[in-house]
Amino acid sequence: MEAAHPDTGDVYRAMFRALAEPGVLPVVEAASKLLGAPVVFTDDRYHLIALYPAARIGDPVYDALFEHGELPIAVI
Repeated sequence: MEAAHPDTGDVYRAMFRALAEPGVLPVVEAASKLLGAPVVFTDDRYHLIALYPAARIGDPVYDALFEHGELPIAVI
């Protein structure tokens, strides 16, 4: 059975609501919920700007960003 895809109108409404809020975290959270997957937003040096969910998920890269706020050289 194929997974249900969200209605395009619902996707646009959720993203526009998130964009109306201050900061990037609402957009990252909305994207994560719409994709059904964790979302990470970093700068060009892999320093964490925002992620969702705000918890360890068992992935070494995601968990390193969550714990350290950046990717340690050992992880890169």
